[in-house]
Amino acid sequence: MTGMQTQLALVTQRPGMKARYAAAGVAVAVYPVQEGGHWPRIPDELPIVLDTVGMPPELLIQLLAWVPDTLVVIAVPEALLTLRLLAMSQDVQLVLPDDPNALRQCQRVVPNLIPGGQMGWMIPPPLALAPQPDRLRVLAALRVLAALREAQTMQAAAKRRGVSKATLSRQLAALRAALGLPPGREKRDRPSVHAAQILEWLAQGCERELAA
Repeated sequence: MTGMQTQLALVTQRPGMKARYAAAGVAVAVYPVQEGGHWPRIPDELPIVLDTVGMPPELLIQLLAWVPDTLVVIAVPEALLTLRLLAMSQDVQLVLPDDPNALRQCQRVVPNLIPGGQMGWMIPPPLALAPQPDRLRVLAALRVLAALREAQTMQAAAKRRGVSKATLSRQLAALRAALGLPPGREKRDRPSVHAAQILEWLAQGCERELAA
């Protein structure tokens, strides 16, 4: 027995994380992502730390769209698309490097993070999005992306989003315009096509226009 009490819930897909963090003096309860990209059931009293290292962007979008609580996130600087998605989240409060010592240093702060507060970065943040991430948070961009990603029709995507088809169409148009994307062909393109275009745009750093 180490005498350490569980203080944090670590949601991860990587093996060996409990022992790795315990060796740094950080007690975590490890929870795997559930089938279908759903959050595991976590006791309310445990602050949540999400490990995004090696996580596919599609899974990250699903998780960030429906976050159960304020999040601390583990990420790596070279994962540009991951960092851009994190910057668009309304719930991520602190982004840490893939280093147990970084979490140990912040361990006392994590339970006191205020929802909606300024996001903190302990790794270099991604280059600025156009527009600023705050605008994308207001647009609920991640929930729009999650609704579009697997739906076959705009009607089905709207149902997943919990809004009318007309409302989702307006949200999609606002999101594309905010990112500087040309208008989509809503009547011809499937929702998944819109989602793929937006992800490609983010992955490229919004540096060039997509082919029509």
